[in-house]
Amino acid sequence: SFYRTMLIWPHAISPVVAGVIFRLMFNPQGGVMNYFTQRLFGVQLPWLNDSNFAPFVVIAASIWTQAGFNILFYIAGLQSIPKDLVEAAAIDGANSWQRFWSIMLPLLSPITFFLVITNITFSFFDTFGSIDYLTEGGPLHATTTMIYNVFDTQRNTIGLGSAAAQSIVLFLIVVAITLMQFRTTERQVNYGA
Repeated sequence: SFYRTMLIWPHAISPVVAGVIFRLMFNPQGGVMNYFTQRLFGVQLPWLNDSNFAPFVVIAASIWTQAGFNILFYIAGLQSIPKDLVEAAAIDGANSWQRFWSIMLPLLSPITFFLVITNITFSFFDTFGSIDYLTEGGPLHATTTMIYNVFDTQRNTIGLGSAAAQSIVLFLIVVAITLMQFRTTERQVNYGA
């Protein structure tokens, strides 16, 4: 239960706090990551100041905050799998890989489907806080996502109409992707045991 709690707790913090934590870790001057890269490889990287590295830091911060959410659902899904199905497959001679592939994975498909939809929505909307505190959309707009662009546009009072139009377009894109996921992926979801 201790390890489970440690894996889940990053989801409880806000994206802003995750942005601050990753900004401290990947700070080009005194961050922990540059200490390790200097010790191991003899090089210091401009993590947040380089348009090649900054998107990966934002992605890492987003994955770190969202991984606990996914782990929580998969733990619940694994606990809900009937033990007698797994034991029956073991008695029939299925090895652990076959049991996972033929029994557990199909029974986890509703959870996987839900998490795909939720994570896509997260990637469009909930990354704003991390981006704002890590890079403010820079360097060279390398970490500017659509939601951050809406915010950046609305900061100027002249661009308020443009920001409203961009937010509607963003909403329609997310709805279209979600509908496409429901039409294509839901057919492979197994809701029965």
